[in-house]
Amino acid sequence: MKSKRGDTMAFITLDDRTGRIEASLFGELFEQLRGQIEADQVLIVEGEVSSDEFSGGLRLRGKDVTPMVTARIRYGQAVELALDAGQINGRLIETLRDSLTPYRDQEGLPVRLQYRHPAAVAWLELADEWKVAPSDDLLLALRDVQGQAGVQLRYR
Repeated sequence: MKSKRGDTMAFITLDDRTGRIEASLFGELFEQLRGQIEADQVLIVEGEVSSDEFSGGLRLRGKDVTPMVTARIRYGQAVELALDAGQINGRLIETLRDSLTPYRDQEGLPVRLQYRHPAAVAWLELADEWKVAPSDDLLLALRDVQGQAGVQLRYR
């Protein structure tokens, strides 16, 4: 869509299940995000809120939009997995490798393993080649392997 000045623009509806607001994205911001925003994606939108005299509600003019994966990489420290000594076998290692591989990203977060044994606890960080993009899909895949309590994002 084009604005009155001829700039490219788009409207996105933000909904957190408690309320809904339409955000407008203009010019350069929209061009930066073109093709990156998908339906049902979690976004962080910063902007200016004002009264919409036409609808009687509020409107938001977006100044910056950050997809959740980008925010997790920016503010995150690591993806952490807890492994009990009795769990570790060849099958678990293969499953973890298969779960991590599609999400490998050199710009992503490191993966840390907390090895727990009755006699000791140790942290192991995987090599840089195993950094991952911490998407919802990755976290769900890892929780399928380790359970809800065995996977967490560590923030700075």
